[in-house]
Amino acid sequence: MLAVFWIAGTLGSILGLLFSSVCLFIRQKGEIAAVLLVILATLPQLLFSAKVLPEGLTRESRHYYTFSLWHTEATIPEFLSFCTVSRYLFVPLDAVSRDSGVAAKAFLFNGTVLAVFGLTALVMAWLSLELFVAWQRRRS
Repeated sequence: MLAVFWIAGTLGSILGLLFSSVCLFIRQKGEIAAVLLVILATLPQLLFSAKVLPEGLTRESRHYYTFSLWHTEATIPEFLSFCTVSRYLFVPLDAVSRDSGVAAKAFLFNGTVLAVFGLTALVMAWLSLELFVAWQRRRS
């Protein structure tokens, strides 16, 4: 559980770095844009969580470690839940709490998805900072 909290904090910091580096390009009111981006990133984490979707995020053990759509009445919210970080943090813990026997597969699959997301966001933040520095040098 501690590792999941650490991963969540790290990914949140990376995402915050990405938002702030992108908002550097906004000349005035960049701070307001960054706050709005944080709100827009947080709302889907709540709207497409296990508490809001009917019957939760998983039904069978294979749902813990695959991208499979199984909801019949909430197909679009279930699809959008695959785009949230909170899903990949919650599902392995759900596998452990239900003692489904696939916890290792769930941690490996969801951890890989989170690692790819984190590295992608970090590279995008680095590139936007490099672009900003080059843009500032060109302006002066």
